[in-house]
Amino acid sequence: MQVEISVIVPLHNEESNLVPLFDRLNQTLLGTGSSFEIIFINDSSSDNSEFILKKIYEENADNVIIINLFMRVGKTGAQERGFEIARGEYIVTIDSDLENSPEDIPKLLTKMDEGFDVVSGLRISRVDSKGKLITSRMFNLIMRWITGLAFNDYFSGLKCFRADVIHFLAIYGDLYRFTASLAYRAGFKVVEIPVEHHHREGGESKYSFLSRVRRAIDDLLVVFFAITFNRKRIYRLGITSILLSGIGVVLLFASIVPSVFGDGELNYGLIRISSIIIFISIQIYLLKNLSDNFLRWHKEEYLHRKQNIKKILGLDCASPD
Repeated sequence: MQVEISVIVPLHNEESNLVPLFDRLNQTLLGTGSSFEIIFINDSSSDNSEFILKKIYEENADNVIIINLFMRVGKTGAQERGFEIARGEYIVTIDSDLENSPEDIPKLLTKMDEGFDVVSGLRISRVDSKGKLITSRMFNLIMRWITGLAFNDYFSGLKCFRADVIHFLAIYGDLYRFTASLAYRAGFKVVEIPVEHHHREGGESKYSFLSRVRRAIDDLLVVFFAITFNRKRIYRLGITSILLSGIGVVLLFASIVPSVFGDGELNYGLIRISSIIIFISIQIYLLKNLSDNFLRWHKEEYLHRKQNIKKILGLDCASPD
């Protein structure tokens, strides 16, 4: 069944937020007059989240889907499962901690109706700690430099995507966090608009300062390799390495042969040049291997996570394709 709006909600141990979050989401989406589905992905919670979600589903089976995972995979891994089964023309992501306002979703949808393909929330008047704000600004600056997309809030949990764009990009894994950047580089229309930001209403944050920094560094590495070293560029790196190696070896022989087979002297200047060229070719080859291995690992992790579904409520099939 096709619906107009899919809302994806990843969660881990958010028992106190689930009912108010659903009530606000449901009321907001009913107000749009569009057909919708709310997809909760329970990332192996150890509290009562699974039981509460089951009750929500039993009372709202027409527009609620619940995915329970065996092993915890993190926010992006959980979102990934939601993207795979979402049936909406528009796909919205929102965090489960109520730091984002469900009531802002219509603003994103209105912007989509103007012809945009991705609309991302820009959290204004953020209520986070100074340390979090400083690190966020720093990593946002680096992201702008890597991606070329002039966003001020790359890590907002509230976003809206056109499903056709998601399918075209064929992304997976952590790359879902950077759909706006990838869509922008692919030529789609991307924009960010102001949205509200609030203190967490219940539960505890899943990230310490150090874990946030580590996660941000991981994100930067993912974006760097995914954008800078795609498959086509990795192939070019390999060709460049081979060509430079050949040039370096030829120059090296040219500098040595006259002294070995004739009366000439070693050309130390040419030896230095050839050594530098060979060294650069080796570094390019190592970078090519590193990039290739990273992309292969990323794909293997995605395939492994596909087997992590414990139970789905709300779909005709037992698991997604």
